[in-house]
Amino acid sequence: PSNFQRITSAFAAGAGSAFVGCPTEMVMTWQGKEKCGFYPAYNNLIKQGGSSCLFTGLPATIIRDGTFTTSFLAITPILKTKIKPYCSNDYTASLVAGMGAGVGATLASQGVDTIKTLQQTSNVLQPVSFKDTVKKIYSTDGVYGFFKGGVPRGARVMSAVTIMGMVTEKMESKFRPK
Repeated sequence: PSNFQRITSAFAAGAGSAFVGCPTEMVMTWQGKEKCGFYPAYNNLIKQGGSSCLFTGLPATIIRDGTFTTSFLAITPILKTKIKPYCSNDYTASLVAGMGAGVGATLASQGVDTIKTLQQTSNVLQPVSFKDTVKKIYSTDGVYGFFKGGVPRGARVMSAVTIMGMVTEKMESKFRPK
């Protein structure tokens, strides 16, 4: 596949996964907020806001997850092919490509992750829109507000993109017909 096709299909994979990830993260967020188990938090959310409240923050989750999967399924291998002519060690080339893609994923998705989190911690009965959340963050903290917590999240995202990219590469080589 072309680079465009790789990027498009990887983004679609992440966007599709958001339909499972968003409700799960909504329950996990409320678990922490209410200091209870997963199922009690789930039941409380459904009681308060109905099943649709589980999809609070879905657009932000789609963008975040699409960006994340694009990074390890498409950007990492694309970067590796660009690095390979300058680096003969395959492991090092994979590591550098994954780390670079991970940093890019962090910068590209941190803002929408912040938006999603604020939407999911808002009042279930009065959900806050994507647009209103952006306005609130910007009016309170400026552009910096979108990147709060970016360093610890960045370390996690960079590590995950690097590891997943390398595992995907190894698995593809094992299953590729010879």
